[in-house]
Amino acid sequence: MKKNRLIAVIITFFGGGFGLHKFYLGENFMGILYLIFSWAFIPSILAFFDFLGLLFMENRAFDEKYNYRYLNLTQSESSKDKTTALIDLKKLYDQGVITAEEFEENRRKILEPIRNLSTKKQTKIDINTCSKDELVYQLNLPIFYANDIDAVRRSGYLFTHVEELHEIAGLPENYIKKLAPLVTFSYDINKEIDVSWQRLNVYSIDQLMRDGLDAKVAQKIVQERDKNGVYKSVIDIQHRTGLPVNYYRHLI
Repeated sequence: MKKNRLIAVIITFFGGGFGLHKFYLGENFMGILYLIFSWAFIPSILAFFDFLGLLFMENRAFDEKYNYRYLNLTQSESSKDKTTALIDLKKLYDQGVITAEEFEENRRKILEPIRNLSTKKQTKIDINTCSKDELVYQLNLPIFYANDIDAVRRSGYLFTHVEELHEIAGLPENYIKKLAPLVTFSYDINKEIDVSWQRLNVYSIDQLMRDGLDAKVAQKIVQERDKNGVYKSVIDIQHRTGLPVNYYRHLI
């Protein structure tokens, strides 16, 4: 049965403490737990947050989470309709009712939505410009990791490499492997000149030491910078010097 977000909100409001909304949404195991522990009022507290989540959830996100089977079915039926249309179009061409140019023009019109959908699915998410909703619903990140990424961005930092999501934002490495083929990074170093890590591009050894860096670490950073040019990112520093980010994290 296809789920309705408004109905889920109403059920959660009136019966969330007993887990009724979980049963409605197909999460039967959680529904049983809510029901068993309903006497302790803990499910009522959890249901309140479930209610808020459902209330403010976009319909698209709700359907992707709870009605994905129907979305796939709709896409399948749409594909069948287009296949039928192509067969009918070919018959008209074979019968001489339409010209080759008309056949090709109509064929492109029929296939265009499929091409657009395919292109949309293949589009990578730009970590520096995407919304938190895209981080959560398209990249399937837990909300607390999305908040961490957003906090780093709001501080003025621009991500340049997927490794920085681990080193700077703290995402676990297993998430990094999954995200690598799904994300991209728009980046202009000139827009980041005021970010604190850029001190590693301009400070002398003495200045870096005054900011808490070990003498050998400061020396290695400055020597590599003087030899091969300014660093492009925090990960660039790590790759070129071999120094773990933890050595200079307080400057980021």
